[in-house]
Amino acid sequence: WKFIIPVFGAILSWILIPNESPDLVSIAGITTTAIALVLFNRQNAIQSKDPAS
Repeated sequence: WKFIIPVFGAILSWILIPNESPDLVSIAGITTTAIALVLFNRQNAIQSKDPAS
């Protein structure tokens, strides 16, 4: 859910709000946010599988 909310929020705003369109900065921000959330969640999954750490 943490991944879906910011990404789809931006996409829906581009679709639903008149005269709103993605620009390079917005796309870069969404991409950075998505990558950060994936890496963060992946690290949490690895730590929860390894009880020694």
